[in-house]
Amino acid sequence: MSNHFKHKRMTRNLGFTLVESLVAISILLVSVAAPLTLVIRSLQLSNYATTRMIAGFLAQDAFEYIRNIKDTNALATPANAWLTNIDAECFTIEGCAVDTTKVIASASSFLPCAAGTCPSLKRSISTYAYNLDPANSVNLATIFTRKVQIVDSVNSPGDDKFILVTISWSVGGFSKSITTQTSLRDWH
Repeated sequence: MSNHFKHKRMTRNLGFTLVESLVAISILLVSVAAPLTLVIRSLQLSNYATTRMIAGFLAQDAFEYIRNIKDTNALATPANAWLTNIDAECFTIEGCAVDTTKVIASASSFLPCAAGTCPSLKRSISTYAYNLDPANSVNLATIFTRKVQIVDSVNSPGDDKFILVTISWSVGGFSKSITTQTSLRDWH
């Protein structure tokens, strides 16, 4: 009879207990969840970096458009005043929105930003260019707005101007923006 009890005791020790199984499953879950959390966070940061990069490009696009207008005025025969063809709204505190897809600066290139709120940029599905045309099947709405302000320099008002470009966007209920500036000089 004692052999029977020894045999029974040995068979009970061959399997895992419920507690051992739960501990093993917990360790497995933690080891799988930690890398997934890192992957999710890296995707979020990658998306944020992409959005900031696009915002930087949109700001640079506005700078180059305004500089092109200034240079075109200087090269005109007879030469125009250096800030001709830039909408008066751009010189106010509210600023203006600039459509850089317009080849020649005209009234349609600039839209006022009523109470400081500019219209959102659209993206063309054929050229991928950002513009201010109405949203439709060709122009898709984006999360970006672009506000341009041109202000006098403190050191040399009239001859020097600062171009301030603010790109704003909202993602997940949070508003973000970047503001960049460059100088513009009447070199004639």
